[in-house]
Amino acid sequence: MKKVVGILLSFVLLLVITTPAMAHPGRTDANGGHTCRTNCGKWGLNYGEYHYHNGGTTKKTSTSKTVNTKPETIYVDPYTQAEALIKTAESYAGSLKWETSYDYRVSKYSSNPVSQIDMKLYNNTKSAINAAKANSNVLLYSDLEERLNALNDIYIRTQAYIDAINSGEKLLVQFQNYQSFYKQDPNSDKTKKAYNELIKLSKKTNTMIYRVYGKSTREAMLDKFRVE
Repeated sequence: MKKVVGILLSFVLLLVITTPAMAHPGRTDANGGHTCRTNCGKWGLNYGEYHYHNGGTTKKTSTSKTVNTKPETIYVDPYTQAEALIKTAESYAGSLKWETSYDYRVSKYSSNPVSQIDMKLYNNTKSAINAAKANSNVLLYSDLEERLNALNDIYIRTQAYIDAINSGEKLLVQFQNYQSFYKQDPNSDKTKKAYNELIKLSKKTNTMIYRVYGKSTREAMLDKFRVE
């Protein structure tokens, strides 16, 4: 019995050892495969067919696709671009124009109509106008240039209003200083100095007021900043 078992074990071992030898000839490459050249039909292959052994796999290669990252150039019409800047400035200037009108301020700022304008609105308008001026295309078109000139007029009028209000407020402060010195000693050097500064500032303020656009606005300023 032991002899029979031994023979069977020897036969199984022989099968294990000889199995690789039953594969068709030819060395495999780095991918675990090769091209059949000998007895290909015996192994179910075509002559010259590439196949794998021992679980070999195809070596994958990656290809990189070049992506064009250069931004696409978009044509912008010069007139459209320039007019957009003008429109932005006009939207601010339209509101700013009313800020220097006494008739408008009486209804909006009834408690103190003769006062300083909305400086945030003024600064936004100024920046928008400067942006339009910086665009050289504006001057290439007569209608845009005309609109820009109209914006400049509003800006100049607004600046005159601001200067007149600032000077008028300083005048009122100076008038209070003079009155304080006068009550202490009408003939003191401080009183005389305060009086001379008051007269000088009063003349300056009146000059600035007469540069302000709008009769009703000027008259309201003269009435508020009158010192006697």
